[in-house]
Amino acid sequence: MAQKVLQKHGDLEIDEDPGFQDVAWTAERVGWAIMLLLLLAAVAGVFGNGPFSRAQTRTPEGGLSVDYPRFARMESADELELRVRGDRRATVEIDGDFSRDFLIESIQPEPVAQRPHRGGVSLDFEPGPGQAEQRVTLHLRPRRPGFPIRAEVGLRGEPRVEISTFVFP
Repeated sequence: MAQKVLQKHGDLEIDEDPGFQDVAWTAERVGWAIMLLLLLAAVAGVFGNGPFSRAQTRTPEGGLSVDYPRFARMESADELELRVRGDRRATVEIDGDFSRDFLIESIQPEPVAQRPHRGGVSLDFEPGPGQAEQRVTLHLRPRRPGFPIRAEVGLRGEPRVEISTFVFP
């Protein structure tokens, strides 16, 4: 049985339960710690824009670099940015379940050719005159929530890099 202590405060006699009070204070401290962690995660970009909300990766040869969202919201607009080095025609292949998981709303600049490729898409780009690097932006909209939603991105005939996004509902 819990120890109850009858205390007198002024004219009032109040039952106190030190064991329950210790449990309540511990629960309160845990609650404060959880709120602090959620606040730090929000500032870091887990729930929106911030230093950890986006990631960058590049192929081993450095011919392609990809800037992609680490965290996204279902049916909310986002961007995948590709930078292709070189002054020749480039074919970017995005594999995996990319087409099932993301809707490509637009691509800037428009690819010369676009076709399905292993559950994803293959995009051909021509560089402009004297252009050493091509910047391509895919405007995306996640179709379903999940973690991780993965895809492999690479230039045709070269090693690929894996990208992974957590999509909040």
